[in-house]
Amino acid sequence: MVRGNWQRRVEKNEARRDEAKQRKHRMEEKKLFKQKAQKFLASMDEYKDLAWQQVEKRWELHLWVDTLPSDQHQIQPTWEDDLDPKGSKRRNRSTSIESEGAAKFGKSRGRKEKKKHPRSKEVVDESPAEEPSIVPQLSQIRFFTGQQGQQKGVKRGGESSHSQIPKGFKSLAEVILKGAENKQDAKAVLASTEAAHPDAPGDEEVNTGEAPMMEMLYYFSVPAVDGAAGGEMPSFSEFIGDILWKKSCNIGSIVYVTFNGTLLFDRYQKGLLLSDNDLRTCISMAKSATSSSQTSSNLAKSMPGSVLEYILTFLSEFEIAGMSSVCKSWNKEIGKESANLWRHCLERRQWPVNTSEDLEHAPYRQIFLSHYGVRRDLNAIQLGVSDILTRKSRSTTEAVSRSFESSKDTPQYPNHSAGMAGWKNQVIVAYSHECTLRLFSTAEKSGGDGDKLCRELVCQNIDPYRNTKKRTSTLVDLALDDSRIGCLCKIEEENVEEKSTRLLLLNLDEFLTSDVAEEEGILHQIGLENAILDFLFDYDGIDDDLMEFLSYISSGGALEDIIVLVSPSLVACGNGLFLFHASWSIPSVNGVEGEECFFKRLFMYSAGAGAIVLMQNVGSNTVTNEAHESYNLASQVITDEKGVSHCTFAASSAVSSSLTIGSIETNGAIRTDSPIVGTIPEGYSLCQRRKRPMAMVGSTTVVADSMVENAEDEESNKTYKSILSFNLCPASETDSLSFTIDLQGNLEVVDLISFRDEHVLLLCYMFPQTGDTDIDAIDGHWFGPPTEDELVSLVGIVYHVPSRTEIHRVVLLSDQHGSLEPLDISVHDGTVAASLWWKGLLMTGEDVRARQEDSIAGQELATPASKTKKKKKKTPKKGGKKDGFARGMSMRG
Repeated sequence: MVRGNWQRRVEKNEARRDEAKQRKHRMEEKKLFKQKAQKFLASMDEYKDLAWQQVEKRWELHLWVDTLPSDQHQIQPTWEDDLDPKGSKRRNRSTSIESEGAAKFGKSRGRKEKKKHPRSKEVVDESPAEEPSIVPQLSQIRFFTGQQGQQKGVKRGGESSHSQIPKGFKSLAEVILKGAENKQDAKAVLASTEAAHPDAPGDEEVNTGEAPMMEMLYYFSVPAVDGAAGGEMPSFSEFIGDILWKKSCNIGSIVYVTFNGTLLFDRYQKGLLLSDNDLRTCISMAKSATSSSQTSSNLAKSMPGSVLEYILTFLSEFEIAGMSSVCKSWNKEIGKESANLWRHCLERRQWPVNTSEDLEHAPYRQIFLSHYGVRRDLNAIQLGVSDILTRKSRSTTEAVSRSFESSKDTPQYPNHSAGMAGWKNQVIVAYSHECTLRLFSTAEKSGGDGDKLCRELVCQNIDPYRNTKKRTSTLVDLALDDSRIGCLCKIEEENVEEKSTRLLLLNLDEFLTSDVAEEEGILHQIGLENAILDFLFDYDGIDDDLMEFLSYISSGGALEDIIVLVSPSLVACGNGLFLFHASWSIPSVNGVEGEECFFKRLFMYSAGAGAIVLMQNVGSNTVTNEAHESYNLASQVITDEKGVSHCTFAASSAVSSSLTIGSIETNGAIRTDSPIVGTIPEGYSLCQRRKRPMAMVGSTTVVADSMVENAEDEESNKTYKSILSFNLCPASETDSLSFTIDLQGNLEVVDLISFRDEHVLLLCYMFPQTGDTDIDAIDGHWFGPPTEDELVSLVGIVYHVPSRTEIHRVVLLSDQHGSLEPLDISVHDGTVAASLWWKGLLMTGEDVRARQEDSIAGQELATPASKTKKKKKKTPKKGGKKDGFARGMSMRG
């Protein structure tokens, strides 16, 4: 008996838990259905004015709900339920007589029943089983197809006896198929709707021959005359919500909604089934969307391609791209065959077209999309920068941003981005003063709205002297190899004038999985000054400058008097090789301070060998170290079909107009061409405030030289002149070709970014135009706010490198006082990231937008997420009460 009680309790607990899970699932499902219905009604409210203008066309809404309306009667079982199961047409005898106990015969009448123990099994076994309540159901065949016949493999009369169509009921198939011009499209819509229904028959049900049934739905229609009867034109939310309230139904009970024979809403799919344009067309036209799609489909098939091409030339590029989704024929015509259409779009924007002679088969569409993609990314950067600086979080699919001012443990002033490197949907940023590497990625916001945010995944502190205050570390550059991260770090010590430089190397896998601050041996530190001296002592090549260095050492010169300076620029060359620039000097023969000669070289460090392996002469030696901080490097690594990496690099300084371009051979040797020397216009001098902007795009090295006009009055507004140079580097050993372009405007170029395969992005300061000011024109406005022409702005300009043509120009930032800092932008194929100093970071690009659209589309079909269960708090067990002896009491009390 004890075992039976225990087993019965277990079964009851399991049944109770299952019932609680099902109840919770139903509640979450109802919430999801209600959200979809609210979004649907909100979309309908946007076109309420357009809908009420069509009242004379007598449009009508058809609704199906899963709750019995108060003005409809409960469906009763059919008379077939009372038939004799043996097949006789005679009705069975009424069961009410037997239930009353009055029709008892024989010895059973008047006999006293035997008493039974309450825990006896006989009580449970002999208790009459409760008859299940009859739930009305619908036939899926009738509701989704409108057919009255039987399904294949089902016997006549095989439908459930509880399947009954109430009076005045219309199925979904009757409403959609009625008046549809294209029956095939209407049937396709019904088939997809039936497949999305949770009670859709599976293969096992079809094979068994049972008729597919579904839960009972209740139908009613809402004509437009009911809403316009009062004179006022309410919104759809108020109109439909009032009708549902009168029928004792809620919004979440809506299952299907049709408008003039067009299926608008299906709660088992994504809710609203039409796009904004299709919904507007459906409401504004008397015909249904099904018939409209049939008409457009026939028009697309019969319309000549030249006529369609001519019509689309009057639309914008964004609208043309949307027209390719109308049907397959339009997609084929617009995407593959209408070359003149995309050529017209290129010429309308004055964008460069393909310069090949075979114009008939020129990929104009691909050319246009490459230009348009860069333009779209730059506009997204402008939008993201505005969101971060104004602290607005707008829901957009163009860019995702992250503001640091509202988050904890984020970079603060005066931190800025020392370097960025990224790959698909992710980017690594090195922050200068806190010496941290942070990995950011796109992620979905909590709440399930489909919006995305920029989330920080990993943060590693790589400061080699984070536990001491006597030395201060600052990151100055970052380079990302195939499997390693390289950073240049400047070390400033107390009572030491010169800063030292360390190369920090970190394995990419360990950066993602390990804690650099806690575990030892992960971060590799190389003192570059000592590494350079060790390399010079062991160098066995022929170098005149090195001979002078060795002669100084052999003559008893002090090693402490040798100055080694490393430029703040680092590039990755593939296969664990990192290239940097440095210069060393020895005391002058006369012993006069300031007359030392600095010998400039390029050094290559190998992470595999753990030492410097190569040195290459670059440029000419200088008496002063004026070119140290402004030296800049750029590299480009390309992997061929055989998997062999080829690296080309460029080196230049802001104090000189010369440019050195070289390459790294497969055997590891460095080959450099003769320097390319530019010209400086008369009356101008080079701006030496920053590194010389430089970028490598394909086989072209783009360099920008910003010059300022020599003026007698230093306090007057300066006039800037910027020249953009395109230096071609052919594979042969012939001299490199160079082309120059004068940029329009009072511009100073501060950075160049390679933007995919054929474009380059210029970040420029645009200063107010100088000129004589008319005092009478500004009389009375001395203290007024400056106009846009008087502000210093940070402008982004995109150039197409092969054709050397400007594609797009946009103002990214503007500042009244001219204290702007340039943005740090990283581009890796379809992922673009921009860092706004200590303010925040944003990500955009084709990969980010594609992930946004996939998440939004997937969210519509996603099931409600289950909440994490809260852990039950365990109450501490109390020990037994101690007696008097345990409390220290004696036997005498």
